[in-house]
Amino acid sequence: MTTAESIAQVYRDLAHPSANNDRLPRTTILGMLNQAEVEFAKLTKCLRRSVVQSAVSGQATYAFPQDAISVQGGLMGWGSWATPLIESTDEMQSARSLAWASATTTGNPTAFIPKAKQFIITPTPTFGHTLDIVYNLHIQPFTCGESIVSIERVSDVTTVVTTGNHGLAVGDKVGIHGVTATGSESASPSASPSPSYSSSSSGSASPSGSSSPSSSPSVSPSRSISVSPSVSASLSPSLSYSPSRSASSSPSASGSLSSSASQSPSASWSPSSSSSASPSPPAGDADFEQESVVVTSVPTLTSFTYGEIGDDASGTGGVVYYAGGHPPLVLDDDVPAIPTQYHAALAGYAVAFLGAGFLSDDGEMQSKMTAGLSQFTDAVSSYNARLF
Repeated sequence: MTTAESIAQVYRDLAHPSANNDRLPRTTILGMLNQAEVEFAKLTKCLRRSVVQSAVSGQATYAFPQDAISVQGGLMGWGSWATPLIESTDEMQSARSLAWASATTTGNPTAFIPKAKQFIITPTPTFGHTLDIVYNLHIQPFTCGESIVSIERVSDVTTVVTTGNHGLAVGDKVGIHGVTATGSESASPSASPSPSYSSSSSGSASPSGSSSPSSSPSVSPSRSISVSPSVSASLSPSLSYSPSRSASSSPSASGSLSSSASQSPSASWSPSSSSSASPSPPAGDADFEQESVVVTSVPTLTSFTYGEIGDDASGTGGVVYYAGGHPPLVLDDDVPAIPTQYHAALAGYAVAFLGAGFLSDDGEMQSKMTAGLSQFTDAVSSYNARLF
């Protein structure tokens, strides 16, 4: 189920037109769909990836990648030696470290202690050779640095500037998705900049006049949903959504999927704003889509570079994600990373948490919100039931 199809489904269920809808813009629904996928991934641990992390002599503590939910299984030391690391506790670590330290001055780790966002290997490694720590993670769709403000390739070096702190280091492998090429020259000053919307976990959105994205399509949920195989879906009427409205927002700002709420899901949304001047064509090969590139430098907390052979070009928008991981939904033809049979449940989640703000009839509101939440929790329970 594509992003466009999911958004069209939400518009239909909320009985709202998709065309020129300033009250319920596409970005609000997109943010809620991304929040739904994050929740599903956390509740089911259905998304996984492998990580190889280099250990440093004298360093015991290492951070998990930002998309991590939990470790799947144990850790493996790999280099000039290969051995599984046994999961340990703080007390065991202290005893083992003292015993090891009194017996030798060099050695390889034999155990690890997982924390919320980091892990400790013990004994503290002291070696003169290369050591990699290999492990599998349960992950969630994630974007590093929220969204891309600008991306530019010059002389085979690409510089990326992000909205927020990307948290990356030299050597990290990342992917780039959803960039819009801006061309070799700036568009005419009379062209209207593409507005952006800042999505929050409550589902509200307010337009921004900046031509660079001010938000990421990935939304970190503030709600916690507990699900068990025997879950019974319920939704309190106190769950409410207050949409942000702006009289200054242009009708073309939100884009549209169709001219009516009943339009076929195959309709597409055009993110470009109206303009009296055509933008300059892209300079050469302006495709920045990448599944895996290596970060070569980190000048600031919101910028990094990587090497890429190609014509000089520039672009805006899109997201940065960990290679091997999953980006949030950005484009109309993107599909969720969770199993296909559960895609429709993401639209149900969006209806459940947007319904209070967009369904005026109390009876219809309660019915559709409850049905949407039931669809989501049933999908979670169905997936988890496969594990028993």
